Amino acid sequence: MREETKNWIEQAEADFINAKDSLDNGKYYLSAFLSQQAAEKIVKAAILEIVKKTPPKTHDIELLCRELKAEENVIKAARNLTPAFILSRYPDIIKIPPVRFYSKEISTEIYKSAKEVFLWARKKLRL
Repeated sequence: MREETKNWIEQAEADFINAKDSLDNGKYYLSAFLSQQAAEKIVKAAILEIVKKTPPKTHDIELLCRELKAEENVIKAARNLTPAFILSRYPDIIKIPPVRFYSKEISTEIYKSAKEVFLWARKKLRL
């Protein structure tokens, strides 16, 4: 496995752990962001290793999963994640601070979607 791929995996795993910790500690906006990031990074690692090309410079996880010919359930989970990249960070997008927008329920759903994508990509990588 390429060193660059290992770096993406290491950061993805750290983000995934911290997404769960943030969810458990009531930091819902942070959990949403880290869930999205964990999924994005592990899928980019898979593109590097399996497709053998630099992943596209995008945060659209659905698009990234399509590069790996993901099944429909993974595509659906990925589609649920992409908005969190922006919505969890910027108060001007939804007119309230993300810290107030994200609830336990919303962040739990995002985490579950990230987990589905994350585990699928790890399997693709044979981890």
